[in-house]
Amino acid sequence: IVSSHIGSPNAIVDVSLHFQHSSHLPYIKRDHEFLEKFGCLVDKGTKYFYEGVIYAAEGFGDPPPDFGNDALSRNGWSVSETEDPLPDVWDEVFYDIPPRAPNPDEYQFIRLDQNKRFVNAWGHQETGADCNGFYIPFSNAILMTGTHSPRAHMRRKGIPEDEIEQHIPRLNKISDVVWEQWKSLVHEPGKLRFYAIDGVVNAVTSPLLDYLFRKKGSPQEMEWEDRLTFGLDTDEGKALFGTPNGVAVAWLLTNHHGALGRRDPRVSLFRGEGKRHMIWELIPEGEKSTFDHYVSKNGPIRK
Repeated sequence: IVSSHIGSPNAIVDVSLHFQHSSHLPYIKRDHEFLEKFGCLVDKGTKYFYEGVIYAAEGFGDPPPDFGNDALSRNGWSVSETEDPLPDVWDEVFYDIPPRAPNPDEYQFIRLDQNKRFVNAWGHQETGADCNGFYIPFSNAILMTGTHSPRAHMRRKGIPEDEIEQHIPRLNKISDVVWEQWKSLVHEPGKLRFYAIDGVVNAVTSPLLDYLFRKKGSPQEMEWEDRLTFGLDTDEGKALFGTPNGVAVAWLLTNHHGALGRRDPRVSLFRGEGKRHMIWELIPEGEKSTFDHYVSKNGPIRK
């Protein structure tokens, strides 16, 4: 049994409890080449999961952040809706989520950004932050197409790290922004099950995805059934959780554990239309993956 002292010196979390019907963590043969290249991300993902997600789910975490009513507008986020169609490459994915793929009237493309209203309300420069994606209550899914956080933009503008807090609103984490928007659209936000990213371009995440695609011999254009899937009991899954694209999921599960409960994140990767794609399934405790009925050409999913 592996135990970890996290936060308070009196708080002990038995991480083996995460794996059902087992008193110890499963033995996974380590890939030393992978660890040499991406060991830092494996360590980050492990920390985010056990010292964040599991810690919060066991009841040791901080209360969920309360941004109050009209949190988005009061923190300078403007909301605009368009009728953009769901990208074709995701059709097959959502057909694999029962009971069927959503119709156009069952999802919304929503753009959130910090424009001049943020400047007027706060007396600060425009952050340039944006958070764009499809919100699909029918499928309990969110599909992000592009995000740039206020903090990241301030860094690009050369604002010193110790001064950034003066230039950004309290509601500044993309995961919290997405959650506030999701809450405004659904009656039971805790049913959120899928968090997907269309077109991964992050400079940290992209090399990891390319390495995994190359190692598995994945074609440039992949069918959904050719996807690669990793749980957080694998080094690959932990590394993906440790990327900037994975940490959004980590913060979502950590900060909003009260609504979401204990989840077992699992990530699937594929390529299509010249882009890399990622979808996290946030599997509730005691349930199986929605995709388990669908056999991948790459063999059984490692659990």
